[in-house]
Amino acid sequence: PATITIQTPLDEIPIFAREGAIIPTQESGGDRIASVAPAELRLDIFPGDGSARAYFDDGDGRGYKTGDCVWIPVSQKRTADSIEVSIGPADGAMKGFAESMAYEIRIREAAPVDGVDLDGKPLAASTIRYDAETLAVVIRASHSTKNTGTFRVRMKADTATTELLSAGFRGRVRALRDAVD
Repeated sequence: PATITIQTPLDEIPIFAREGAIIPTQESGGDRIASVAPAELRLDIFPGDGSARAYFDDGDGRGYKTGDCVWIPVSQKRTADSIEVSIGPADGAMKGFAESMAYEIRIREAAPVDGVDLDGKPLAASTIRYDAETLAVVIRASHSTKNTGTFRVRMKADTATTELLSAGFRGRVRALRDAVD
């Protein structure tokens, strides 16, 4: 056990995630998950080495017990100058599950990047943006759910910058901004 003291604004809820965590999410469907297969998978990536699986069913039953569900494996590997995020292929079967899916990948607590490749081919700059408010690199792209797609995110920040970002830098900057305003 440990005690950690952080500075965070009152209007934000901090997310505590270990290095290498991958958190799959999707847009809210109101009071329950939509009963149709999602068109997009959102992934919050906390740089490091790790893996997870995203689970899909019709949202209204026990597909995991009957095999009427889909699992999509996701992994990441951090090197000195890049993060590789591999998605898929989908495992399982579900009525209405698409052969292609849109992905929104958010690399959290990151500096701007030099570029992103998908399966060795550069993505257009219009599919990559930097969210300075949340210190996240946001990548939007579609890929087949039948094959593995590997995103290689080329980092340009040095180790000191990366460590500063992961040590709660965003909360301290926000507190300073609020104090000045």
